[in-house]
Amino acid sequence: MQSSKYALIAVATACANSFAAADPGDIYIEGVAGTFADDFDVFDENDYALLGVRAGYSFNDFFAVEGEYSGGTNSHETSYASNRFPDRATVLGTSEVKLDALYGIYGKASYPFAGRFAVHARAGFAESEFEYSSTVLIPESGTPSVSNATTSETYFSYGVGGTIDVSDRIYARADVTGYSEEMFDEIYSATVSVGVRF
Repeated sequence: MQSSKYALIAVATACANSFAAADPGDIYIEGVAGTFADDFDVFDENDYALLGVRAGYSFNDFFAVEGEYSGGTNSHETSYASNRFPDRATVLGTSEVKLDALYGIYGKASYPFAGRFAVHARAGFAESEFEYSSTVLIPESGTPSVSNATTSETYFSYGVGGTIDVSDRIYARADVTGYSEEMFDEIYSATVSVGVRF
């Protein structure tokens, strides 16, 4: 977890140190919105909504490095009742899962065409942080039991996307990104962003 954070900080620091010497258009910053899901149906009610920021440094028209950070804006809650053992009290409970953060660092290869358009592919590493909370109540006792936990997962991450220039400095971008992780066969995010080149 810490290694991914340090790598992201290193990219941001490198971009900041390069700002004074950079040619116009070398540095870019984007506002990002999208979804994060554990299947390719990335727009259903069980997805996590994302809002975040992305920053990068373009070495030329074809290659860049970038880092991004997004936070989840919603959570998913499940309620249940269990009486598996008839001779024991019924257990009532709720559980809630929230995506706290999703961040990553990537190398990006682009191919511009037709003046205003470009397609790209990128690969790197990403990390997610989830917060879990659970409340269990045995009605006969009247006392709820509350527990909280935070977990993180690190992924090899890859994706494709495209951009369209609105002006020399402003552009719109769309990405689909996959995350390789042992527990799930498929994890994806779909994002759109608006960026400014400096």
